[in-house]
Amino acid sequence: MVLLEWSYYPSGLGIRKDDFSWQASYQRDQRFFLRRSLDDLSAVTDILVGDQGDDTSAKLFSEFLWRTGGIATETLTLNNIANRSDKPDVVVSSFDCITAIAKRALGMLDVTVADSHLQENGRFWDAVIRLSIPDKSGSLRN
Repeated sequence: MVLLEWSYYPSGLGIRKDDFSWQASYQRDQRFFLRRSLDDLSAVTDILVGDQGDDTSAKLFSEFLWRTGGIATETLTLNNIANRSDKPDVVVSSFDCITAIAKRALGMLDVTVADSHLQENGRFWDAVIRLSIPDKSGSLRN
């Protein structure tokens, strides 16, 4: 597996691709990192927003989604947002924070969120965001 060099954009977002995923970093925050599966663009496998606030995180996340294939599915799954062994308030806090950033990012791409929920995934919780995608007649389907 060979990692390509980071390509940085005016926003400070850096993107690179390996054999399995697209990855994002941010020049102004070494703790910011995103990863999206090449095989399944509906899966965001890593979301670490570092020290960035919701606005900056959402803008970077939106740009990352746009530059790596956009949104072509009816769901976006944010993998492993919490451990299943975490206390409920920790899980809910993580879910609320991460889905708020993702929903804001999707809104910047003119994608409407229908709903979101937690889903068990082995030892972890995933956040699943269901989207309202316009059908070919122009009306929305859920």
